[in-house]
Amino acid sequence: MKKSLCSLFFSACILGFVSGCTFQSATSNNSQNEATNNKDYFKNYQSNPQVTDDRTLLKAGDEITDDRGYAKLKNSNFTQKSYDIGEITLTIRDVKQIYLEPTYSMIDYFHTLTHDETFDIVKAFVEVTNNSNKTLHFSPVAILTADTGQKWTWDQDVYLDHLTGKIEPHQTKRGNIGYILKHNSNPVKFVLQTSDVFDKQEQKIANSQKITLTFKK
Repeated sequence: MKKSLCSLFFSACILGFVSGCTFQSATSNNSQNEATNNKDYFKNYQSNPQVTDDRTLLKAGDEITDDRGYAKLKNSNFTQKSYDIGEITLTIRDVKQIYLEPTYSMIDYFHTLTHDETFDIVKAFVEVTNNSNKTLHFSPVAILTADTGQKWTWDQDVYLDHLTGKIEPHQTKRGNIGYILKHNSNPVKFVLQTSDVFDKQEQKIANSQKITLTFKK
C-alpha cells in the first residue's frame, strides 16, 4: 500500500505544474484588490494557467472575467485553520464554491473531468510546510467527501498546483486544490482526508488525518 501511495505522489508531481499568467479583472473593484494584496499568503503565487483567478472574490455574488473564463463566488468560508500531520503542517484558507464558465480554449482541459461546459467547483488555498530536516512525501488530499455523497480522489484536482509529492526540508508549498461539483449540488460540509506522510525511503512515518470543512447554510 505504501508503495502505491508513493508512486501516486510521484505521478502527481509529474502531472502538476505552475505557469505564470497575467491577472486580469473585468469586474473587481479597488476595495477587493486592496483586500487581496493584504493577504500575505498570496505572495509569490502565480495564478493557475487553466482556472480563472478567484483571489478578488470575497463575498457571494462577486464575479470576475479573465483570459481563462468567468467566475462567480457562490459560498465561502475564510476561516484559517492549520493541522499538524507528523512533521507536516497543512494550512487551509479561503474555502469557496465557485461557478465557472471556462473560455472555449480551456474547455478541452476540463473535459477529462467533466463534459459540462459550465460547472461549480469547491476549492481552497492551502500551504504545506515540511518542518523537519528530512525530505518527505505528502498529499494534502487523498480523498475528499461531500455531505451530498459526492467523493473525489487526489487525481481529480482541477488545479495541479504541484502540491502533491516530495517536499524538501523546511520547504513550504502554496497553491490551490479544487474539485468539480455535480450539477445543482450545494454541499455545506466536506471531509478531507490527507495522505499519510512518507520519508524518502518510502516508509510511512505519520498517519493521515481527517479534516472537516464547512460552508454557511
